[in-house]
Amino acid sequence: GLNDSADVSNVDRKEARDLLNVVIDDPAGSLSPRNGFVQCGILPGGNTGAGIFEYSKADGTRRLIVTDGSSYWQTRNCIDYTLITTAQSTTSLPSWAVIRDKLWVTNRSTHGWTWDGTTFSLLDAGAGKPNPAPPRAAYIEFWQERVWLARTGAEPSSLAFGALTMANGDDVDPSTSSVAFPVTNVLYIDRGGGCPIYGLKEFRNNLYVFKGECGIWRIVFNNDFDIQIIKTLAHIGTRFNDSITELDNFLYFVGPDGIYAFDGDQAVRVSEKIPTKFSGLRQPLSNASFKIWTAAGDFDDGTFVRANE
Repeated sequence: GLNDSADVSNVDRKEARDLLNVVIDDPAGSLSPRNGFVQCGILPGGNTGAGIFEYSKADGTRRLIVTDGSSYWQTRNCIDYTLITTAQSTTSLPSWAVIRDKLWVTNRSTHGWTWDGTTFSLLDAGAGKPNPAPPRAAYIEFWQERVWLARTGAEPSSLAFGALTMANGDDVDPSTSSVAFPVTNVLYIDRGGGCPIYGLKEFRNNLYVFKGECGIWRIVFNNDFDIQIIKTLAHIGTRFNDSITELDNFLYFVGPDGIYAFDGDQAVRVSEKIPTKFSGLRQPLSNASFKIWTAAGDFDDGTFVRANE
């Protein structure tokens, strides 16, 4: 693999200082030029892509969903693109999930929406939709047959969850039921701790909440009235929800000082040999801002808001 921390003379025979467009061990022990890439069409809007997701349904059909931020298209063959919706947020990246065979998309700035391959539905509390509407959240996950939504516009440390059954015991359809998202079904993860939620991931039948440099929390959920919020790790987390990837029964994510492997309890940094490369990829911290109160008037005016969240 890559090793940019050692001198050239000390690099292991199975490592390299840097490589580009090559395949390792094909045949074994050699380097071969990579064949290249195949272009998957061009976005109809002509703008730069801002998100991509594979939507797979229970009937075996698969579609590639792509967006430039404002508009969303689907394609089955990288040639023909069909518009799903437009006039969405151009400033907030989407978070995706497949829930009961429907595609769900949320972005924190505008109402979330669903699409079943044919019908688009904006989750705006209209007729035949959840009312109240699901929170406008940055991240979405489906766990224990419930929709989980993290980091709303009003509360960056919030984690809302949907209802499972109605009063008569019938299952709740989270995309249509008027009781799908009770306003009381909200947890607050280290509220006031100084970090917003940056990631949400189901792993090994647990739900993990990532709060940047503030750490990782595990949700233990038995029912609506038996919930525990456990801080699993301190000072190690991620600011990139899309970097949280399950591979070989571990979660890998981009942390503040490297790439980590997480087993649900402990995290180990696995990027010690690429500090130079990682320093160029690390997320800047300039978007973390703070207000220091120095005068009496600072305490008298307005309402205190955690500016870094």
